[in-house]
Amino acid sequence: MTALGAARLPDPTTAGDFLRRLDRGQIDDLSEAINEMRKRIWKKNKPSFFELAVIDVDGTIAGTQAECKEGMDMSYKGTWGYAPLLVTLANSGEILYTRNRPGNRPSHDGCFEYLDPAVEVVRDAGFK
Repeated sequence: MTALGAARLPDPTTAGDFLRRLDRGQIDDLSEAINEMRKRIWKKNKPSFFELAVIDVDGTIAGTQAECKEGMDMSYKGTWGYAPLLVTLANSGEILYTRNRPGNRPSHDGCFEYLDPAVEVVRDAGFK
């Protein structure tokens, strides 16, 4: 919050509106910047931390009560919302990449384009 000059985080609907205004390339650039800092922080861990990196890629359903929001759709369960794709370092639960998708997307949709970059992040950080 200090880096943003904010006294508090915005309401979730305001934050969602802000994020929907960013294009995919901008969000990917932000993820890359965060991952560069993350690698510096990981260097402070013990050598055992770097033995194995488990990368988890999955989609989830993020339902919403809002109507007519850009990009949302109905999931196979009948829930209106989004189906964000999350690429995480399962060891620590840290999100390496994320991609917002309409609620009707299968969980694997778009995951392949993030696998190589995620592997590159953890290898550059020193994971075996």
